Amino acid sequence: RLDAESYQAQKIELERQLLAVTDSVDLSGQQRAPRLVIGLVFLWLPLLAVACYVMIGDRQAVYAYWQAQDQYDEVAEQLLTGQIERVPESVTDAVGLLQAMQTHVYRNPTDAQRWLAMSEAYVAVEAIEPALEALSRAQRRAPEDDRIAMTYAQMRFFSQEGRLDDKTKQVLNSLLNRNPQHEGALLLLAMGQQRAGEYAQAIDYLNQIKALRLARDPDPNAEAIVQLDRAVAQAQQLQQAAQSSRIEVNVSLSPSLRAQVSPSDTLFVYVRALQGATIPYAVHKQDVSRLLAGQTVNVMLSDQNAMMAERSISAAQQQGVALAVGARISQTGNPTGAAGDLESLPVPLGTQKQFQVVIDRTR
Repeated sequence: RLDAESYQAQKIELERQLLAVTDSVDLSGQQRAPRLVIGLVFLWLPLLAVACYVMIGDRQAVYAYWQAQDQYDEVAEQLLTGQIERVPESVTDAVGLLQAMQTHVYRNPTDAQRWLAMSEAYVAVEAIEPALEALSRAQRRAPEDDRIAMTYAQMRFFSQEGRLDDKTKQVLNSLLNRNPQHEGALLLLAMGQQRAGEYAQAIDYLNQIKALRLARDPDPNAEAIVQLDRAVAQAQQLQQAAQSSRIEVNVSLSPSLRAQVSPSDTLFVYVRALQGATIPYAVHKQDVSRLLAGQTVNVMLSDQNAMMAERSISAAQQQGVALAVGARISQTGNPTGAAGDLESLPVPLGTQKQFQVVIDRTR
């Protein structure tokens, strides 16, 4: 038993000890490191990191980059500004030269001509994607420059195997708005429209080019006019073939299979050989929402739906290949089909132009 005086003295001593402990322990119960230790850690960690980098870090790429900047700085500037047109024979490191040119371009990001020259350098090493990006930046910085616009449109056109996407059309139409007589833009549009099966528009563009040529040289037997006449005749033949190959296909789904179809599945309506290879001569792709709703899907197939220009319905008919019409619902999105797909029986393609197919079995 303690008297009141002893109790109070010991209580005060315990409180002092508790305060001393609290100074060295944080609120989470972990002991605080001394300030000296904390200071040394913050001082020595960066120094140790730098020392490790210097002693064991691989800095060859950095050194090579610095060396390329020193070695090819002047050549890069001359190429980008058009002072020279070819890479000097003294340049032995193509990657180093490209790095030096990139550095100069990023130092002058608003100079469209530098971006154009950079794209040409990328093309020289067959780096198509970076070349397209460089041309895109050049075109954004100089939208009124016909040369840059035409180069950009051509690059996009040929990199997409002769297809005109919306961006390419936008660039070409903008160019024609400024210069309606630009034959290069008209020719590119004619080629793209013919590749897409829009033969009437392709013929119209070709005739515009012919009119421009005749305005300059009225000789109808000039080589350029003869070639344009051949191109128009070829487009007209393709147009007639496409019209004769056009068929209408009405596709329905058996109600018994509807529960096996997912909204993410893909419907393919196609024309393929009745026997042999299953690669389609024409194919149309769309979602299955209308089939899931119990509706009939109406599809028009012709040479315009050919997967390859040389492998079309009309070409197969001219070769005497027996064709068939069919439809398939694919879970994988593969037009040639896979096990588990839902499909119709093939319907032989004769002289008729309208077909009814029902997807009623599992592959």
